[in-house]
Amino acid sequence: MLKNYFYIAFRNLTKSKVFSLINVAGLALGLCCALLIALWVADEYAVDKFHSKKDRIYSVIAEINNGTNSLYWINTPGLLAEVINSDVSGVEVAVKSSGEVNRLIINGSSTFNEYGMYVDSAFLSVFDFPLVLGNKEDVLTGLNSIVITETLATKIFGTTDVLGKMIKVRDRDDSEFIISGILKDIPANSSIQFDYLLPYQKFLIDHPHYKSWGNFNDFTYVLLAENATKKDVSAQFPDLILKYTESNEGNLHLIPTTDYYLKSDLSKGLAEGGRIVYVRIFIVIGFIILIIGCINFMNLSSARAGKRSKEVGVRKAVGASRKSLVLQFLGESIFIALISMVLAVSVADILIPAFNLLTGKELSIPFFNPMFIIAVLAVTLVTGILAGIYPAVYLSSFQSAKVLKGVERTGGSLTGFRRVLVIFQFVLSISFISTTIITNQQLSHVLNKDLGLNKDNIVYFPTRSASKSAEAFRNDLLNIPGIESVAYSNFNPINISNSTSSPQWSGKPEDDQNFFHVIQTDYAFLETFDIELLQGTNLPQTVDTTLVHFLINEEAARIMGMTDPVGQEISVWGDKGVISGLMRDFHHQSLFQGIEPVIVYQTDVAWRGYAALNTENQKEVIEGIEEVFTKYEQEYPFEYGFMDQEYERQYAGVDIVGKLTAIFSTIAILVSCLGLFGLASYMTEQRKRETGVRKVFGASIWQLTNLFSKQFLRLVLISFIISTPVAYYLTENWLQRFAYRIDSSIIPFAISGVVALLIAFITVSYHIVRAAKANPVDSLRYE
Repeated sequence: MLKNYFYIAFRNLTKSKVFSLINVAGLALGLCCALLIALWVADEYAVDKFHSKKDRIYSVIAEINNGTNSLYWINTPGLLAEVINSDVSGVEVAVKSSGEVNRLIINGSSTFNEYGMYVDSAFLSVFDFPLVLGNKEDVLTGLNSIVITETLATKIFGTTDVLGKMIKVRDRDDSEFIISGILKDIPANSSIQFDYLLPYQKFLIDHPHYKSWGNFNDFTYVLLAENATKKDVSAQFPDLILKYTESNEGNLHLIPTTDYYLKSDLSKGLAEGGRIVYVRIFIVIGFIILIIGCINFMNLSSARAGKRSKEVGVRKAVGASRKSLVLQFLGESIFIALISMVLAVSVADILIPAFNLLTGKELSIPFFNPMFIIAVLAVTLVTGILAGIYPAVYLSSFQSAKVLKGVERTGGSLTGFRRVLVIFQFVLSISFISTTIITNQQLSHVLNKDLGLNKDNIVYFPTRSASKSAEAFRNDLLNIPGIESVAYSNFNPINISNSTSSPQWSGKPEDDQNFFHVIQTDYAFLETFDIELLQGTNLPQTVDTTLVHFLINEEAARIMGMTDPVGQEISVWGDKGVISGLMRDFHHQSLFQGIEPVIVYQTDVAWRGYAALNTENQKEVIEGIEEVFTKYEQEYPFEYGFMDQEYERQYAGVDIVGKLTAIFSTIAILVSCLGLFGLASYMTEQRKRETGVRKVFGASIWQLTNLFSKQFLRLVLISFIISTPVAYYLTENWLQRFAYRIDSSIIPFAISGVVALLIAFITVSYHIVRAAKANPVDSLRYE
């Protein structure tokens, strides 16, 4: 019997090629999109999941109260791990890392500029970064031990058999380290990336100021004991803070380290912000497109019910039960879903290189993974049942007596349920279009907004040894044609990661804990970045060793309560000085956040240079900068970047969402129109005699098109009315995440409605015009 069912299913597929193609294509498109999205989502969720103790590893988040609200940082004091180990019960071990550092590795006459981390000795006992050579319990116990990856070992020595060999690492000086372990290369799905590990105790020797509770620069991780709970451990933190800082202004929180990659946006607090928002959006998008494909199948199968009504009548007449008929039609649906899935996987395999290029991933279809095969078969089964359940129930409900007499309903018109399905399809599709328009408008607004400074045509590069001859280096750079000005700064002004609550001024309230972003820079800062000076004067060209000069922005003046800040005395990090000038506010963080107080701190030592260019011939200018750089620095390689590109990278996630939403909304409309195309084709075929009669009585092609397309366009219009408030709510909720956003407007929703109506009209009109242009004699000759 099963063989017979498949034979009938195959015969029906080949008998109605157009409808079969539409059914298979619609489902295949939906399944292909769902598959690509599922691979992307699975890759996002897989980050940091390979650690065997992942369920017990937590990142420590610092909460700082600034008097008005709380700030949350992933960075913590370097001393925190030690006191957690000594004072907090329920913790197996707490470890810290410095975060990523850039150091020059020296092997004889060869130098390598590489990125690594300083970590506690127990770091490799907490995280599963497998050692090829060495023992994880003691590879980092020596003060001059270093652990490197296989790739770095091969790069430096040409082999991985380097245990016990010596290399030098430059920090404050060139210190010798013995290679105590070789690690496998860090997997791509790890949020912690490095090429080497160094002992944190060595870092403290070179950077003793990190022994301060006010220095929030490190990362702290805790491995809970097997019988401990997050709640019990967290409850001990307030007393710990009070004991060591004598303050109750803040707190510590634990979040699973496996969650941090997806939920790392702490700007709005400990709410689940970050990439998880986009992951959830695309999970919904994948389901929506798949549902649209299933709706097409339901609509077309039930609309063509008349073609199979006699088959149902005959089967019932010879004893077939309704249950067996339902199973038969569900089997046919699953068979079509299986064909669609094979096609979807094949197309996804072809498209995945382009998808990787767009998303920055390295995805592949795991054809030989048993879990993937099981998942694909399960989705195929569920999709087949979901798509076929209504047609199966509908077809099996036909009464054999009525069908064989020719009086049973045929399904040729738009029934109430099918109208609902079409409306639902276009609600989703129109919502896609409007959200795509608004997403792209917001991204354009962000990338083109007046930031209060210039970010275009500015190249940045490390100063390295050239910082010892800063003015000579600057003058050599200014002699390069195309360079207008050169400034030195320790922080990029569009992404200032440095902040402190230490500034003091006359009249500062005792409980004021506001944080100020501090940029250490020089007199060319304002000119290079074209920042407007509202009051006072610029920083002096020579550093005053007795009195530090500062510039502050408008927000800093407001926080300090100064209406005329020029000449006022302040101190930062204990260095006393005077405010030379008041700068116009400029955006120094992501536009997800508002402008905060900024202090420009004059210094004669900065590790990065910025050159403002006044030429389009950037290649020659970069070559000139490199030539000057190598005059002052022979060991470190020359590296550079452009500020506008760094700015755009801040919004890479939003950009990807915008592009993928545009692609998937196009596919959603395409799949929806495939369904309309099939329905219009079938319904014009059902009404061809009516068309012939109307033509005989003088109806024009336009009148016929208008008459028959009304019922479809009416449904699309209803869809637009329903989708507009839905899309408005979703986009408004998303836009609230930005501190600076576009104003809501009816235009994107109107455009989406007009586009949907036009596409639907064109789709439907093709068949109607074709039927209307046919010779009425052909359709009436048998009447």
